[in-house]
Amino acid sequence: MAEYIDREALMEFPIRANHCDKEHANTHFINGIESVMEYAEQLPTVDAEVVVRCKDCKHYDLGVCLKIYSNGNAHPEAWQPRRPEDFCSYGERKDGGERNG
Repeated sequence: MAEYIDREALMEFPIRANHCDKEHANTHFINGIESVMEYAEQLPTVDAEVVVRCKDCKHYDLGVCLKIYSNGNAHPEAWQPRRPEDFCSYGERKDGGERNG
């Protein structure tokens, strides 16, 4: 599975030339880090959303999704079986927090 990083967080990495201990830093090392960071700034981005897994979703109960195909109403014949690691576009965290996968 692909892993993604937050580009803004990467750009704030403390070893950047403008954040490092210039008295003790090796110039060649810092130049190398800057080269890698400049490369990372140019990498293409992806259109990715953080998901809510069923196990963390307020619509998930006893192995079924109460939202899919039932519009949130209590129609047991419409409930769809789900595994805890599944996710869907209806995902809403139980605690009302941010989505995360």
